[in-house]
Amino acid sequence: MSHALTTDTVLADVVRPTLIERLTLAPAHMDLAYAEEALTRSVGRDLRLKKRLEEAGSQYEFVVIDSPAQLNVLTINTMAAATEVIVPLHSQYYSFVGLAQLLETIRMMQSWVNPGLVISGALVTQFDKKSALHRRALERLRTELNGKIRVFQTVIPHGLRAQQAAEFHTPVVRLFPNSPVARAYKDLAAEVARVQPA
Repeated sequence: MSHALTTDTVLADVVRPTLIERLTLAPAHMDLAYAEEALTRSVGRDLRLKKRLEEAGSQYEFVVIDSPAQLNVLTINTMAAATEVIVPLHSQYYSFVGLAQLLETIRMMQSWVNPGLVISGALVTQFDKKSALHRRALERLRTELNGKIRVFQTVIPHGLRAQQAAEFHTPVVRLFPNSPVARAYKDLAAEVARVQPA
């Protein structure tokens, strides 16, 4: 993926097929970390990913971009190219502390780079329903964000199956389709498809 951002390589040259029909992947590699340094010296650095996706045209029905949490050139590229943002939050207090800053960053991106960018909602991950701490954190998040941004009803539970699936380089919904984590991701997909962005 770094080549598509830092050179004239088109997206079609980095996209790889998967075992899942109609699902392709533009894999990242450790050299993506070096792409940031190369991008800082490039013309149009904030819009490289957007340009690559525009070149692909209507080839893809949906594009999901996984982005680092910190604000850097790669994150700016992601938000410049995206139409919607899902904000993942671990169900821990410190994850919520930085939420206000992240939302401000997204709003700044909306003002300066991508006015069409919308926040689809916040997604709680690594949730342990047996933990009183996690339940309180989720309740607090829903209360604090009520009327500001959506908090998805679906929460992604902490689960060993997701880690095992990652080890086998296979989506958890394929390897362990009946696991709580897989069911939660299916529920999230249905919820995202059903609701309009806030």
